[in-house]
Amino acid sequence: MNGTGPLAGFRVVEFSHFIAAPSVGQRLAELGAEVTKIEPPAGDPTRPEGRAGSAIFETYNRGKRSIVLDLNDPDDEALAFSLASGADIVIHNMSAASLARHGLDGASVRAANPQIIYGSVRGFPSNTRRAHDKGFDGIGQAESGMLWVNGTAESGPLKLPYSPVDTVTGDALLQAVLAAVIKRLRTGEGSEVEVSLFEGGLHLQQTYWADFLQSGVSPDPIGNLEPSVAPAAEILKVADGTVIMSAYLPPHWEALCGLLGLDALVADPRFVNNEVRLANQVELHGLIQDALERLGWTVAEASEAFDGIRIPHGVVGSYQDIFDGGLLQESGQLAVATRANGTQYQVFNAPYRVIGDDRPRKSAAPPVLGADGDIVRAEVARGEWGTRGSQSAADTGTQHVADLPRADGDPIQQGLDHRGYGTSFSSAATDADSADAQDVENGADLADASLPTSFAGGGLGSEASVSLSTRPDPRETSEAGSRWGESESARAGGEPSTLPRDITASEEEIAETERRAS
Repeated sequence: MNGTGPLAGFRVVEFSHFIAAPSVGQRLAELGAEVTKIEPPAGDPTRPEGRAGSAIFETYNRGKRSIVLDLNDPDDEALAFSLASGADIVIHNMSAASLARHGLDGASVRAANPQIIYGSVRGFPSNTRRAHDKGFDGIGQAESGMLWVNGTAESGPLKLPYSPVDTVTGDALLQAVLAAVIKRLRTGEGSEVEVSLFEGGLHLQQTYWADFLQSGVSPDPIGNLEPSVAPAAEILKVADGTVIMSAYLPPHWEALCGLLGLDALVADPRFVNNEVRLANQVELHGLIQDALERLGWTVAEASEAFDGIRIPHGVVGSYQDIFDGGLLQESGQLAVATRANGTQYQVFNAPYRVIGDDRPRKSAAPPVLGADGDIVRAEVARGEWGTRGSQSAADTGTQHVADLPRADGDPIQQGLDHRGYGTSFSSAATDADSADAQDVENGADLADASLPTSFAGGGLGSEASVSLSTRPDPRETSEAGSRWGESESARAGGEPSTLPRDITASEEEIAETERRAS
């Protein structure tokens, strides 16, 4: 995954495990960075031979290098600092206190190299009284209100099972790191950026929280009902499956009533406008469901009928249904990775497409534990990981942004030329020390080789730091920083849960229905 792409030449060092932080290193590797994963002697607990199963590790660690370091060993601790301070980006989700004890906190690393981008995943923000609390995905769902609003009065709180908070928190850190890369290219300055599972969970529910902040009314769990429009995202059984549709816009509501033989509902006082339809959602859903049962439609027939009146709709499918449906294959979303033992498995490509470029059909595999240790140690011995803040550009192989190959009219380069910046960046990519925000994971101790066997979920309670450093301007020097900091981790298995449908989907449906109507 290295050598090409917009981040080719960037070195990332990651101290991470589980999901949130490793997902950042994974995306940086896909963008061309060289990512080196620093692991304790026991390895990432999600390794196939480890305690949390292989799906997590093989999803979020492809194309990385692996070196085993015991931070309780002075020589390994010193080597870890050399790697972190010589990187462009550092990512971690270990505890801040632990990393600080080893001199690997953001302040120490950036003192040695001010151009580093240092990113961390924590359970809770560092500027709050809960700064040192650990966390995992389930805690993120619980502490952000997500579990409270998900489910029904009868079911009680329900969790989403696929680590949504870990995922969105990792995406937030990736966004922050890439913004810091742009800043460094423009100004030559590094950054320390931080995300937390708590805030990641909040941002997944922005519209719910916006309504609460504006109205002062705390939402209660409503299951599959909608908080603001009806009928919307109605989940309906048909003869051979389940469909979902929305028809809350006045023209769509009237067309749906006509389609289902419910014309009288248009003028019915219980359903005459959106406000009263919301108040009578349960009854309305029953009337629509009864009409579909009378019609006896299959999924295909219902889809064709909904297309005929131009309302948005879909089919509720299992993973197998979706795989067999072919859209995954048509989109180029799937790639094949080959393990060290020769066996293969399918993985997802990045969730975006560069128009005009083909998505890769093959993916690099995750590293064998410690497989690249000798190579990385030899690089350090040759001075390739020297602390950039204390060496000249000639010593480190630094290239100034102004000297790099670029397309004519590059707006960033024009800005640099105009301002006279002498920004430099490293031509080698460092591994980001990433720590993931899974159960027990954020805030875990990288030096602790005996993590709980039940670790499997996401993690809120520790920091995953990402530091990206570019090589310094030859005119600048800086003192070497202090040592790393280890992290304490206690991880609990991933906890499934379910969230209510995000009401922002209503806006998307409006846009889609307007597009289809045109």
